[in-house]
Amino acid sequence: MLIDYKSCVDLIRACYEIIPQKILHVGAHTGEEAATYLAHGAKQVIWLEANESLAAALQNHLTQFPMSQQIIAAALWDSDTTLNF
Repeated sequence: MLIDYKSCVDLIRACYEIIPQKILHVGAHTGEEAATYLAHGAKQVIWLEANESLAAALQNHLTQFPMSQQIIAAALWDSDTTLNF
């Protein structure tokens, strides 16, 4: 994560007086941010990860975090083709 999630939550809380509870995470890798999301009030996360070889590790890691979570192993591209990662 390039930007500290707690800083994002603090900024959103200061500007809008809410805490984000739903997250769309593009480029999930193995879900390293799950603990941080949970610690800062996230209730639902959709994880997008186009590299299907990471799906098992991602799923395994996320089982320890009591949030509503969905993994989408897909990506959008400008043509109907298969890409190798």
